[in-house]
Amino acid sequence: MIKVLVVDDHALFRQGIINLFERIDDFPVGGEASSGAQAIQVAKRLSPDVIVMDIKMKDIDGITAAKLLRERGVQAAVVLITLHRERHFTERARREANVNGYVLKQDAFEDLVNSVRTVHRGGSYYSPILARELGLIGEDGAWFASNGRRTYGFALIAEAIAARRSRENPILRFDIATIF
Repeated sequence: MIKVLVVDDHALFRQGIINLFERIDDFPVGGEASSGAQAIQVAKRLSPDVIVMDIKMKDIDGITAAKLLRERGVQAAVVLITLHRERHFTERARREANVNGYVLKQDAFEDLVNSVRTVHRGGSYYSPILARELGLIGEDGAWFASNGRRTYGFALIAEAIAARRSRENPILRFDIATIF
C-alpha cells in the first residue's frame, strides 16, 4: 500500500486526482491539502509515503513546500505535478528540494501512477514528454546518462559482464567505469 497526500490549490483538480487514486487498490489517499503551508501540516500529521503536489500555489509554491518538508524531516517522496515545463522549474526542483518525480498535468493518469510507484520504490521519475524536451531521452526512447552519453542500458552492460567481454572491449570498459 502506498499512502498518498494530494496537494493542489484547485479543488476540482485535486478531487479528480483523489477520485482516480481511490480506484487503485494499493493507493489509499491519506489526505489532501489546498496549499503548501497546509501540505506541511498534513504531511507531519499523516506521514504519507508519497506527496503529489502542484508547483504553482497561492501561498507557498510546491518546490519551496517540498524543501520545507525535507527540512522538517518528512520522509515522503515528492512528485511535483504541474503545467510548467520550463527547464528552470525542473532544475530548481531538483537542486533546492531534491524532489523525486516531475509529472506534467497534460500527461496520462497512467504516468502519474507510474511516477508514484517509481518514487515509492526509491527511484526518480520524469514525465516522458518533459524527458524528451529536456534531452534526457532520445527519439528512440533510450535514456541519456548525466554526462550526455546515451546509455546502452543496463541489459547491455549485464550481457557484457556475463559474457566477460568487458575485458576485451575498451569502450565498454570505459562506459562501465563511467556509470559505476
